[in-house]
Amino acid sequence: PNGNFEVTTSDNFPKTPGSWTGSAGSTSSNNETPVDEKSLKSGVIDTNDSVYDKNKKNWDRLKNPYTGNGKDSNILMIYNRKDNSYKYTSGSFSLDANKYYKLTFDVRTDNMEGYGAYVAITGDTMVEFPSINTKGTWVTYTTYIKTSNIDSNSLSVTVSNGRGGKNDGKLSKGYAFFDNFVVTELENGDEYNDAKEDQLIKKTDM
Repeated sequence: PNGNFEVTTSDNFPKTPGSWTGSAGSTSSNNETPVDEKSLKSGVIDTNDSVYDKNKKNWDRLKNPYTGNGKDSNILMIYNRKDNSYKYTSGSFSLDANKYYKLTFDVRTDNMEGYGAYVAITGDTMVEFPSINTKGTWVTYTTYIKTSNIDSNSLSVTVSNGRGGKNDGKLSKGYAFFDNFVVTELENGDEYNDAKEDQLIKKTDM
């Protein structure tokens, strides 16, 4: 849902993404991470040159990161102004039984220090892309999914800059950008079977 962040539910940049929920990396007592403006800026930004230039003062004037594929100009930003952890979780979505799917998404990090960005696909399976630092370029990540014979296989996606609480040793500082979450049904299992897992490609059975 809203994988390219076209839908927003607030007026000012960075905007609140529709169908995604933002929250601190941890809200546990004595391990919580801050959400005040001195600590982070997060939400959907528009990388159209004129719109970006007008608003970039709100996130300390980083050079325009543009988008992963240039189709639409909205991307999701989590900018930790100091060592921190903040995340967004998508609404859940269902996949049909006994099928093969491919889920792709783009990540970019700029001026990243510490743990880096993190993406997890959770629900009826668990796939993690930990400690992402792309050093100022857009990188595409892929998950191949084989669904079970259960009627509905439910998933959601979590994206974060840093991970966990302030005492977990996985905080980061800098910019993380996310875009183009796309789920594609595959005709058969060939692409799934041929895929080799590495830092950019994961496979999972549900």
